[in-house]
Amino acid sequence: MSVITALGQIAVREDESRTRWLLLPTGTAANRAFLSRLAINDEERRLLAMPSRDIEVRMDGNLGRGEAAVMDMVARIVRRESYFRAVLIHSRGQPAASRCANRCASLNSVPRFLECVRIPGFQGGACSSCIWQSHGSRCAHTRLPPPADNDEDDDDDEDDEDDEDDDDDGSEDDRARVPVSRRIDNAGLAGSSPSRAITLF
Repeated sequence: MSVITALGQIAVREDESRTRWLLLPTGTAANRAFLSRLAINDEERRLLAMPSRDIEVRMDGNLGRGEAAVMDMVARIVRRESYFRAVLIHSRGQPAASRCANRCASLNSVPRFLECVRIPGFQGGACSSCIWQSHGSRCAHTRLPPPADNDEDDDDDEDDEDDEDDDDDGSEDDRARVPVSRRIDNAGLAGSSPSRAITLF
């Protein structure tokens, strides 16, 4: 199955365990342009300027099947700060030398991403799966020394606010992607229509 969304054309792959994986076209120019409109600080803009590649992310099992489920997953990625940042890390970072000791935010032993990927100096060097869960400070990689040539702030305190397993409880917190004054065209986001556009704020 393939679905056209705000993030581009997304393919859905089902593995032998019936786990569904979304192939996000984060390596395309259109996707980079869309994500750039959602960046809310210079650090995110710096990451968006880095070379990127397409990635796979495990789909939430509670979303059902079909196009509507894919659209809902895309809407979650766009709205939730931790999901957005995890996608940035996973599409632009490098595989870690070893997997995170926290099993990378696993659910029934299936991680959110197939590889443990991080960007030293961003979010304390935490891996993408721990950032997805808002558990950046718990990631084993945050205890690694920062690169010698990087003097950026490695503090990831903003990820500590939501300590729960947020693999998705449907709550509205952690969804602020852009200030209310910066609205985006929500074409392709689940629940949006010309008469009922979703505002990201």
